Amino acid sequence: MINPSFLITGTSSGLGRYLLEELRGTPFNRKDTENEISSHSKDYYDAIIHCAVDARNIIPPHELLAYYESNVELTRKLTQIPHGLFVYISSPAVYPNPLRLNKETDIPDIPEVVSPVHHTYYLYGLFKFLSEQIVSKYAKDHLVLRCAHILGRTSRESSNVVRVLKDDRSQLTLSADTTFSFVSMEQLKKFIELALTKNITGIFNAGSSQYLTLGEIARAVNSKPNFGKFVHNVHKIDTTKIRGVSAEFNKGSLELAMETAKELRS
Repeated sequence: MINPSFLITGTSSGLGRYLLEELRGTPFNRKDTENEISSHSKDYYDAIIHCAVDARNIIPPHELLAYYESNVELTRKLTQIPHGLFVYISSPAVYPNPLRLNKETDIPDIPEVVSPVHHTYYLYGLFKFLSEQIVSKYAKDHLVLRCAHILGRTSRESSNVVRVLKDDRSQLTLSADTTFSFVSMEQLKKFIELALTKNITGIFNAGSSQYLTLGEIARAVNSKPNFGKFVHNVHKIDTTKIRGVSAEFNKGSLELAMETAKELRS
């Protein structure tokens, strides 16, 4: 496909900003959703890449409707824009148990997500899963990427991982025992391009099979952070499916962390 057209959400920072710059796409401004939907519905895009998300886990009752609209309802409206492929950036938080190796075919059991092991991800994971279902039902063709922690040059400066990779000595909230698995923005960009070329659709866990503690990451990149006390362990995901399609995902989390550290410090 020569010069495909992209409509990209969440372009102020993170993956959305990276993809906007790399793919030379068109940004979607969700602060003016109704006008944006109306305007872009007059066009056709080879791919809509939906990166935008309200990632809060604690939502005051009076903000719950707005939270729903900015996540689930926005996704539904975006599927109405003419497109070839709808790429939805999802999360392993959709899985009910972070301690087992979750496969794409593991179907979340909604009552199970309120169990103690999953309570911090309940609302975020539930709304992500609802959005996935909307994409599956209403998008022409869809690609759902349940991404591990995303690394790249446009990652948020406030991220604990980014501060470790940049050797920022300010106080962190996370403990050295917190675990991570990574996927790079470059890997995701290449996979989206591959999906367009090879007509790849469906749900994929996107990440590395290697899990590291924040302390191990700090030692590997010669960083001396001021760790916090909160321990958070990411959901484990089985990446066999995506590695069977793209060798890019054979990279380990340590290699990705070291590459990003070098890029952020240059």
